[in-house]
Amino acid sequence: IALLFLGLISLSCVYTIKEGQHGLLLRLGKLVVDKKTEQPRVYNPGLHIKIPFIHVPRIFDTRLQTLDAKTELITTVNKKDVKVDYYVKWRITDIAQFYLKNNGSQYDLEKLLEQKLNASLRDQFGKRKITEVVSDDRSETMAQIRTSVIQSVAPLGIQVVDVRIKRIDLPDAVSQSIFRQMRAERQQVANQRRADG
Repeated sequence: IALLFLGLISLSCVYTIKEGQHGLLLRLGKLVVDKKTEQPRVYNPGLHIKIPFIHVPRIFDTRLQTLDAKTELITTVNKKDVKVDYYVKWRITDIAQFYLKNNGSQYDLEKLLEQKLNASLRDQFGKRKITEVVSDDRSETMAQIRTSVIQSVAPLGIQVVDVRIKRIDLPDAVSQSIFRQMRAERQQVANQRRADG
């Protein structure tokens, strides 16, 4: 029994950080700080030692992450509503800052990132016509969105690597009315040709 208890205690004294992850250590709820640099200590992949019940490791995935999102209706400058599907590539660059700004929650960060991107998309689409958004101007629009988002998320300890639009759709009601209008125009042409013989 003593050996089993000793084995359990020794297992609770170590923790592993996998490749592609980094970690922080909390001592009674506060970040462990490096005495030389006065900065929170970041732990690299490998096997690490902790004091059971006093130290709690927080491990974060520092690889490139993808956020797939879509917007509600966005109005362009010529008053056309569109739905936009997009994705964002991002990664954690400053783990301590990431933890301190949003308590290390990836879910909360992605919600905040989605809000910032939606605001930036609304701003950029509000300055352009729908034809500009779907033409060659799209790359310039994406560059401006990327720049504005990079600046707004820098204090969160993350880096936005890329933002891309996957698809731009008209709302269902608008699509149906456009299809009806196209059918009516084609029917008119067909009727005119029949009348001409």
